[in-house]
Amino acid sequence: MLTHQSLISEYEPPHHFQDRMLRGMFKSFIHDHYCEAASQSHTLMRDEPRFAAPLGPLGWIAETLVLRRYFIRFLRQRNETLRAIAEAPSAVWENYLAL
Repeated sequence: MLTHQSLISEYEPPHHFQDRMLRGMFKSFIHDHYCEAASQSHTLMRDEPRFAAPLGPLGWIAETLVLRRYFIRFLRQRNETLRAIAEAPSAVWENYLAL
């Protein structure tokens, strides 16, 4: 499981925010999230992750062979889960709010 501590380093509501890794397994990890209205009832979100693995040339090989495909799959699954929660009745998504 991938875990790291990140900071919201840029915030321009409602169109963009960026999280930046403070601590974790990567040499660097920056993730931009862009949102735009696709219609009156739909929002389009685009992710742009940028990362570098540690370990020099070995890390570059891991990025090229494994990590890029892993992140694409991970982000698609995560975003689908977020969409399902956001579109669910309020009794479902209210469970995720820190009240």
